[in-house]
Amino acid sequence: MTVAAFVIMLPVALVAWPFDPKKNAAHFVARTWARNLLWANPAVRVRVEGQENLAAIGGSGSAVLCANHESMADIVALYYLGYPFKWISKREVALIPFIGWSMWFAGYIFLKRGDKQSIRRCMEKSNEWLQRGVSIMMFPEGTRSLDGRVRAFKDGAFRMALDSNRPIVPIALKGPRQLVMKGSWKFAARTDMVVRVGPPIFPVPGADPAHEMNRVKAATRAWILKNCAELNGVPESALDAGEDVARFGNKPAEARV
Repeated sequence: MTVAAFVIMLPVALVAWPFDPKKNAAHFVARTWARNLLWANPAVRVRVEGQENLAAIGGSGSAVLCANHESMADIVALYYLGYPFKWISKREVALIPFIGWSMWFAGYIFLKRGDKQSIRRCMEKSNEWLQRGVSIMMFPEGTRSLDGRVRAFKDGAFRMALDSNRPIVPIALKGPRQLVMKGSWKFAARTDMVVRVGPPIFPVPGADPAHEMNRVKAATRAWILKNCAELNGVPESALDAGEDVARFGNKPAEARV
């Protein structure tokens, strides 16, 4: 499917290139590819909730979309949003044949972790897309959770929102980790996925930047944590790894004992 999708994307992207400055045509092919991956497995069902909240963004229609991250299947599930966006991905993914090439055609942004120049270029490119009315999708935890709990959030997504004066849209995912866990290629026999979109969280113009970034970050994480807990039928404390990450890093409970 990946090879076939790239064969379709290449001519579509090239033909649309002069008329498609937002590179939405390539994103549409990528979205179709992702949906077909799950459609091909009859044991997987995906439900999207709260998609009407994307219409509440207003203005140019761009926002920083933030979701919890617990599985590589998160990426496929998020393509179920009927809304174009650009991914920020680690640079190593660009080297994967067909997938990396497709991401380049779709205008996605690659980042080398720990490289200050790469981070600066990533922020500049992200702000450029946001100013042009194109949303950015990010995982503010920075990496996948080993145990499914919500880790502490990094500042990048929220600094980006403040710098561009764009809202944050929180997204809670349930089910991708049950389909395939981090570090595993074993797929579950049956999985029900939910992609729940929250209302936009707007920064306050003229507020103290440091205080406002912390406020928006806290509000985003609180919404995601609350809704992840609700979707999984557990108390918020069972999924809150913020304090543990500060003390132990991203290690499973067994490793900490």
